[in-house]
Amino acid sequence: MDAATRVAAELGALVAGTRRDLGLAQQELAALVGVDRQYLSEIERGKVTNHLARLVRILDAVGLALTAVPRTSALGVDDSRGDAR
Repeated sequence: MDAATRVAAELGALVAGTRRDLGLAQQELAALVGVDRQYLSEIERGKVTNHLARLVRILDAVGLALTAVPRTSALGVDDSRGDAR
């Protein structure tokens, strides 16, 4: 498995799992972020896009890795204060 395929699969699984944990349907999340449900489905299934493949190649070339970490709780609620952003 090449790096782009691995990253796409990991990100897809992370997005899908987090979306489900939030109790959101694909259609709901897609509408919130302004994308088609089919596009979100492809992301969640780990489809490698040209942009992602290029980004991963660039990161690999300079010795960096793509990492996803939570910065706030979902939907813009700040974990530390519990209020919306």
